[in-house]
Amino acid sequence: MSNNPEKKGVSAIDFFCIGFGAIVGVGWAVAINGWMTSCGGPIPAAIGYIVALVMMIPIALCYCELVPMLPVAGGGMAFSYRAFNENVSFISGWAAFGAFVSIIPWEAIQITDVLGYLIPDIKSGEPLYQIAGTDVYLVTIIIGSVASLLLFALNMRGLAAAATVQKVLCFILVGAAIIGAVAAILIFVGALMFILFSSLFSDTLGPNQNSIRVPSVVGMMFDQAKNDQELLGEFTLEQAGEAVSEKPAGTILDQDPGANSLVSSSGTIRVTVSSGPADEVLMPDLTNVPLQSALSQLNGLGEFDIDFTSRTDYDDHIPKDSVISTIPAKDQPLTEGTKIYLTISLGKKEETVPMIDLRGMTQEQAEKAIVGLGLTVGTVDHSSSDMPAGQVWFQSVEPKDEVAPGTKVNIIISTGSAGGSQQNSKTITFNLPDSGEIVSVQVIDSSGNTVWGPEEKDTNLEVAVEVTVSGSGTEEFTLLVNGSAYSTKTVDFEAE
Repeated sequence: MSNNPEKKGVSAIDFFCIGFGAIVGVGWAVAINGWMTSCGGPIPAAIGYIVALVMMIPIALCYCELVPMLPVAGGGMAFSYRAFNENVSFISGWAAFGAFVSIIPWEAIQITDVLGYLIPDIKSGEPLYQIAGTDVYLVTIIIGSVASLLLFALNMRGLAAAATVQKVLCFILVGAAIIGAVAAILIFVGALMFILFSSLFSDTLGPNQNSIRVPSVVGMMFDQAKNDQELLGEFTLEQAGEAVSEKPAGTILDQDPGANSLVSSSGTIRVTVSSGPADEVLMPDLTNVPLQSALSQLNGLGEFDIDFTSRTDYDDHIPKDSVISTIPAKDQPLTEGTKIYLTISLGKKEETVPMIDLRGMTQEQAEKAIVGLGLTVGTVDHSSSDMPAGQVWFQSVEPKDEVAPGTKVNIIISTGSAGGSQQNSKTITFNLPDSGEIVSVQVIDSSGNTVWGPEEKDTNLEVAVEVTVSGSGTEEFTLLVNGSAYSTKTVDFEAE
């Protein structure tokens, strides 16, 4: 390595152009949208720029000190050679070389992006492949490769050649900026003059003072727009036709007269309304439709994820197992796989009455209590029990049970202990017939007195009934089904 000062050198204007091109250039204009998006917006981006600026200040100050001290080609490699040794200089030089070489492809990408704005056709056609979600085209590969080779060759020629090219590009960039600024000023002045001229001479050259401006309804839903009198004023809205569109059905696509145009008098605005996409499927009105019919309709429209079990509700008007409401609602667009929720009716919610404990009451008290609850007094029988004579010792509906208004409640009044013998209670189980029907069941003792029931039982859901009976000695109890004896059990009240 020679320590002789570089003789060729560059001029002050060359240094300015190199610095201006490195700092300003056009790459930032192309990449700034990506920077803003990736870092969260303008404020985070500005903070990032400031942090980078602060980090670069020490490096810039080092170069300001080292360049006058070592005015030789090589930059960081020469500085590290002087400060350390050949090994460190070797590493520094190759690191700088790797950094500069890796920049060349990115410069090539920026060149193709800039040319893409000027000549959009270079990114037309089918892309060869994608990298990180970005399409790559054959033309851009060729342009980028050529640009990379040119940049490599330019740097191989040395600093003077690179400075000359940079100077030409810098003059072009500055000239374009000046021309753009002048053009912007002229356009601004022209627009300002036009506004002033229009304002001053609007009475002479402008439209008739009686002209009416047509409101804009494009993009609105037809049903909403036609009822918006504040918007329409003296105009009326008329649907002239429909057209297939990606817009939801009912959206206004076009209007005649055009929006904001001036007409001499109000009248009718004729609009074209979207009929929705050609293959659009809309949610049918399934309110009050039986569940099975609703499922058949939906399955006929396409493949949907239908949930008809998680949402139920009582409804005074919708029959049980029919649809109350849907999500999505009626006329909303459906696509394959859409999650559809059906709210199914449980029917009219029936009021229930909690039963009270009648045991220990007299017959008169019990009957008044039953009627007071809105229930019906059923059969009243008498039999011996441990309870004092004249008091209720059995009721067919257990205390705290919830029953429908009007339910019959059977009671048994105690006649006292039979012959002084002690009364015992036993629970017996009767099997119900396997008929798959709703039957009326009742239990009677050997004297024909009702000790339980009658109650209706669904033999699809219940297979047996348990009945608590009281007595002494040995006694037979018979299960009646729909009034006919079905089975008999003998109970030994003395057995443990």
